[in-house]
Amino acid sequence: MNNIKVVMKNLILVLAFTAIITDGFAQNNPKLDSLLNAIKKYDADKEESGRMSFSQNDSVKANMEDRLGELYLKQSKFSEALQNFESALRIQKAIRDKNGMAISLTNLGRLNETMNVFQPALDYDLSALETRKAIGNTLDIAKAYDFVAQDYENLRQNRMALENYDNALKNYLHTTDLSRTAKCYHNIGRVYVMIKNTDKALESEHKGLRIAEEIGDSVLEKRINNSIKEINKK
Repeated sequence: MNNIKVVMKNLILVLAFTAIITDGFAQNNPKLDSLLNAIKKYDADKEESGRMSFSQNDSVKANMEDRLGELYLKQSKFSEALQNFESALRIQKAIRDKNGMAISLTNLGRLNETMNVFQPALDYDLSALETRKAIGNTLDIAKAYDFVAQDYENLRQNRMALENYDNALKNYLHTTDLSRTAKCYHNIGRVYVMIKNTDKALESEHKGLRIAEEIGDSVLEKRINNSIKEINKK
């Protein structure tokens, strides 16, 4: 009898989990189908009009390809996401849309990171960083440095990670994004621990903590306080 109860309990859990997954896909499918249909219509209209070369109007299709890729990435459909991101990037390069290029390159970086293919992720993120620098938006440059730093962490190149987190911080300090600034201080603290510089680690963590307290980010406060406790034990 007990075995039957255990089996039934496990079956209920499996069914519940399946329902959650199915519901999640159901929520994404209307968006996905809508984008697929919009891209097909765009291609058909372009073919009918006889426009074969790329023009600025094609930025609309590139944006749809990126959004479609993001939906596929959420569903772990990596080959489909790759196809859409690469298609978007080809269009953005052809029409010389730097902002669009940076978005597509970053998407490709995140895709490769999700697949645990870290060197290609770094290559894409470095290209995105250079593109962001050419555009000149400080916040976007900071976020691009953040992604590069994460890639170096994944590759276990901690000093390069630290250098890029430092560059991210320098840019965040020229923005009003206090949340990302605090997180960056925390990331710098983490990497200092990895290279066994606990004094610098504590200094950075405390700076991040002050900002987290200022903006009322209790989750980040808790995370940083835990890090400080672990550093003090060392």
